[in-house]
Amino acid sequence: MPISPERLQSIWYGGAPAPWWLRALTPVYATLRGLAQLPYRLRLRRPARLDAPVVVVGNLTVGGTGKTPLVIALVEALRARGWIVGVVSRGYGRKTRGVRLVDHTSTAAEVGDEPLLIAQRTKAPVAVGEDRVEAARRLLGVVPLDVLIADDGLEHLALPRCCEIVVIDGQRGFGNGAMLPAGPLRAPLSRLDQVDLRVRNGGQAQPGERTMSLRITGLRPMAAGPVEPVSRWAGRRAHVVAGTGNPERVFASAREIGIEV
Repeated sequence: MPISPERLQSIWYGGAPAPWWLRALTPVYATLRGLAQLPYRLRLRRPARLDAPVVVVGNLTVGGTGKTPLVIALVEALRARGWIVGVVSRGYGRKTRGVRLVDHTSTAAEVGDEPLLIAQRTKAPVAVGEDRVEAARRLLGVVPLDVLIADDGLEHLALPRCCEIVVIDGQRGFGNGAMLPAGPLRAPLSRLDQVDLRVRNGGQAQPGERTMSLRITGLRPMAAGPVEPVSRWAGRRAHVVAGTGNPERVFASAREIGIEV
């Protein structure tokens, strides 16, 4: 039974009731998730060994919460302290498979838009791959790293980690609190008890959380050209197109700097 993205969003975040068949699929998803993780829980399988500590930046919900901006900020902060930092990502949305290193010739179709953005903004070495362990090994084989940041990968238990950071959407939170597909959660809320740091992107921090905020400092043309100051756009009308997990956040940010959307 098909369901539109708009109705799904209204169920997950708008308080609309989930149909019975959607609720019935939630235990199926939870069981499959549990079976996939069971070998690691029983210690029949163990995370791989890597030559650098790994910091995992993830989220519990489907869609964007602000992981990529936080990864960029972490890379820049660690580099300022003299550390050599690399990034691994799955590369969602790319049209290729396997492990690929991001370089100056890479395109979003080859490596995914978020890894490409991280590489362009930070100049850090970045590798993408469905198998995050193989991507990490490939990257470590090319350049010695002091620390590796995984953009997503919270549920990828084969990937070792010394620290887990969960990013929470300050506007939408955890929605109705249900797991997929009746709700937006990829893991139960109890998973929060196991992470090292919870970061709320916008909104009011809850006990035990830190906060982050995104601030627009300029508008960059898609074609070549200088970055324009936000003051130049105040009072102007514009069409705003967003491809993020929470597009309403983009529209609200545009309005905050004076753009009539």
